[in-house]
Amino acid sequence: MHTPLIDISERIYRHLTKEATHIVLVPHQRPDGDALGAATAMAEWIASIGIPYTIYCATHIQPSYNYLLRKHPVQTDRSFWKNRAISTIMVFDTGDLTYAGIAEEIASMQEAPIIVNVDHHYTNTFFGTFNLVSVKSSSTCELLYRFFQHHRISVSDAMATSLLTGIVTDTDNFTNAAT
Repeated sequence: MHTPLIDISERIYRHLTKEATHIVLVPHQRPDGDALGAATAMAEWIASIGIPYTIYCATHIQPSYNYLLRKHPVQTDRSFWKNRAISTIMVFDTGDLTYAGIAEEIASMQEAPIIVNVDHHYTNTFFGTFNLVSVKSSSTCELLYRFFQHHRISVSDAMATSLLTGIVTDTDNFTNAAT
């Protein structure tokens, strides 16, 4: 990670481990392997440190990704956003909250949550309170792996499966120029 990304990474890590009370993990609508891989890898780590979390997706997920969701059910009911315990929202692999499918939900919340934006697209609008965005990364999962590595977070088998899913799908099996 580059120096500005290290600074942001430190602030995100501190927030997640010391301040967050309930984290919502959001892949974009109709998630691909990168968005869903990032959300489930983060869910694994957050669960391991005992912070309550929910994975939310505005649309249903392709059955081909069910292997990532065995331990992590996904909430799709929009009434979920009435939950007052939400303190932090992490959005993965999306340039804005509309594409994530949660712009209206966040606008209707009584208290503004902390938003952590983790992405690798040059079209990102830097909508988060914290923006961990690197267009040099092949995928959001690669960027998240670097986050885990920087903070010496042990990557479990389940996390590795999620991260590899994202990297493989976003690089078209290691064949595109971002590889």
